[in-house]
Amino acid sequence: MTLPSLVLLPGLDGTGLLFGPLLAALPPEVSTVVVSYPGDSQLAYSELLPIVLGALPADRPFVLLGESFSGPLAIMAAAAHPTGLVGVVLCASFIRNPHPYVPSVLATAIRSPFLRLFPRFSQVKALLGGHSSPSLRSLTREALSRVAPAVLAGRIREVLRVNVVQQLRARTVPILYLRARSDFVVPAWN
Repeated sequence: MTLPSLVLLPGLDGTGLLFGPLLAALPPEVSTVVVSYPGDSQLAYSELLPIVLGALPADRPFVLLGESFSGPLAIMAAAAHPTGLVGVVLCASFIRNPHPYVPSVLATAIRSPFLRLFPRFSQVKALLGGHSSPSLRSLTREALSRVAPAVLAGRIREVLRVNVVQQLRARTVPILYLRARSDFVVPAWN
């Protein structure tokens, strides 16, 4: 029996680099596709969807994994009913604004000067989370260095505005949700 391929949609950085440790741990018989998003272009979820759909295998079954920022994209892709899709995994993700106490109207306030501090903030988060290592901090720095602060700001604005509840209802494949134990970026209620 052939295992389905695993299509990995990245988190906020959009590089796919942070999947490195997962890829190293997967058995060789698991075929993977790592999707990445442009690090120099501010694209809305609707503009990223064709990138995702274009990366899906056309000749074999696959599971779509959307990590954090990409969970809504995984749901949007599943709602398009692509041939071969057998399941969706949402990893520390959401289907609408993960912080409902931050109104979507404040999304316009998120600008790139604020995000210039993000790489340092991300490192501190990793340290405080207790799951950090020098290699993970280095990988995070590398991934974030490949994405313009304006692009990160645009992606955060998208997160604050997103709502894919209708697309979730339109999907026909099973969904598995993986929730992190101590995640303040995507709280447990998501």
